[in-house]
Amino acid sequence: MESQIWAELTEPLSSPRVDGSSREEQLEVLDRLNEVIGPGNWSEHYSLLSSSPWLIRCRLELYSAAREGFGRGQDFDQAIVEAFLAAAARFSVGGGHPSSTQSAAAGPTDEKPEVHQLVDRLLERLRQAGQGREAAKLVTRLGGYGHNSEETKRLYTELRDLFLNTHD
Repeated sequence: MESQIWAELTEPLSSPRVDGSSREEQLEVLDRLNEVIGPGNWSEHYSLLSSSPWLIRCRLELYSAAREGFGRGQDFDQAIVEAFLAAAARFSVGGGHPSSTQSAAAGPTDEKPEVHQLVDRLLERLRQAGQGREAAKLVTRLGGYGHNSEETKRLYTELRDLFLNTHD
């Protein structure tokens, strides 16, 4: 993305960030995306990982770059809002904090890290094996992909153990 567009996307929102899951904040982020890059240049896709409690994964795509976020809540709408805002924060939209160590000025990378792709493939295999709910519990307990490589490795190890235990 061009630096001017990136700068506009990352400007702080006017609504105060209280708990990171407000519907008003979501609407402001949606408006920012539409105003800055246009409705045809971004998209959002959701995956239901669990319904008790609700656990949703949001994949937010801006141009050809993508980020994912997870949301959890006692109701569906709360989980959707949290997932969307988590994904937007990974792009630093509205002044959110990116999850990676790269600076916000550098912009996002075009591809999800390989280790996250491995986790996603393992999650899909667990869903196909009927272990989606248990996998979602692990993802929730460990906070998604994690905030560093050690947390991601721990998630993958626990998911792999769950997968191997279903095939014993």
